[in-house]
Amino acid sequence: MRISRLLGTLATMVSLALLGGCATTAGYQSMLQTWVGQNEQSLVTGWGAPSAVSESPPYRYLTFTRFSGYDYTTVGYGYGYGYYGYYGYPWYGYGAPGYTYATPIICTTMFALQNGVVVNSSFQGSGCVAN
Repeated sequence: MRISRLLGTLATMVSLALLGGCATTAGYQSMLQTWVGQNEQSLVTGWGAPSAVSESPPYRYLTFTRFSGYDYTTVGYGYGYGYYGYYGYPWYGYGAPGYTYATPIICTTMFALQNGVVVNSSFQGSGCVAN
């Protein structure tokens, strides 16, 4: 009983440690909320030059696009050997070589400013994650 309790506690601690280290969009959203109330100069100092700037009074929008690499997915085919047919003749199977797809990991973040102060933010993309 005591060992199973210890193992259960250990499993819970490991699970919490793994979840705490996961990159999440919720963490990214929380990080963006820290910029609400900051002025435009602080935002540009922290994020660098924006990728795009647009205005639709009374708001000014600063967009930041970040590329953080590629996500590689490989799809492959194989070959085999077996018997097929009425008389047991050997039948050889074959396949095409595998393909690797490279999907860019991009995050586009937009900040809405009113009177030079960040009032809202939004984001999209697979790269929008934070711890």
